[in-house]
Amino acid sequence: MLAVLRGAELTDVVAVVVRWFGGTKLGKGGLSRAYAEVVKAALEELPVVRELERVRLALDVPYERLGAIKRLLRPPEVVLAGERYGERVALALECVPEALPALEEALAELGLTAERERS
Repeated sequence: MLAVLRGAELTDVVAVVVRWFGGTKLGKGGLSRAYAEVVKAALEELPVVRELERVRLALDVPYERLGAIKRLLRPPEVVLAGERYGERVALALECVPEALPALEEALAELGLTAERERS
């Protein structure tokens, strides 16, 4: 089972088998093949979600700049991770490392700077 999961190059996946003995003795090899086939069949039905490495940025934005900031969002490279409204808008952005220089440059053109949050 583990070999099938490793071969699929997946992470954060668990395979569990509950065996109900039905009277047919498969032997060690037969059990291994049966379990592997079940895991393969399950993986064919499994939706795969690719997780990207992200850098989280915190911004304190005046309301008049909010529209300009939201136009910088480019999912999945740059996404809005949170927002809190008060006298100003506190935004949390998540960005893939490759898109970070362009995002920071665009923010600088708007007269804004973002603080990197520690993970």
